[in-house]
Amino acid sequence: MRPLFMFSLSLPLSLPLLLPLSAAPVPKTPPADWKTAIRDREFDFRRDGMRPHAISSVQAARKAGFVAEFVEDPEGWDGVFAFAKKDGPKLTVRGHTYSTAVVRGDALYFAYFTRGLVAGGRIAAYDLTTGKKGWEKYFEDLGTTCGDYLTIAVEEHPTAKGAFALVATGWHVAAAFIEVLDLSTGKQLALKKLEPGDDPAR
Repeated sequence: MRPLFMFSLSLPLSLPLLLPLSAAPVPKTPPADWKTAIRDREFDFRRDGMRPHAISSVQAARKAGFVAEFVEDPEGWDGVFAFAKKDGPKLTVRGHTYSTAVVRGDALYFAYFTRGLVAGGRIAAYDLTTGKKGWEKYFEDLGTTCGDYLTIAVEEHPTAKGAFALVATGWHVAAAFIEVLDLSTGKQLALKKLEPGDDPAR
């Protein structure tokens, strides 16, 4: 499975809430068996996951031809992301240095997580032609303080050419998940969980 853009939630995973407001404007993709595609994928989280993604997200969006920036608050950590396509509206999203964003077609996908006694997070899809939100998926009670994280990536299926999906990886110190989402609707296409007590870095 070949990642195009890498970007950032956590566990234990509760039932997520999906709010399908409208379809995200992405190129049509053929159906594919994503359950088989992620079945043997390992949970290798210590290699590349826990690092700031704000700057790399902005750079990737600019490389794709979009206007993008992240302005960090004077206190650090939190800040405001801004994205726009040529002749399109300016979309601003509040996040932090570990928030991540990825562009596919005219859609922007944004992953945000909170940290504290009870962590939570969300993935939202936006239409860059209108600035409106396409769909949003919430993850509640994801874990506690240290070790909570979320990454997202647009990936092409390893054997079904032209089949793309949004792959979310979330983890806590004792549990983890890989979830494949439909780019247009946010619908779950596949889910793999790491049981509590297993080693997330195995």
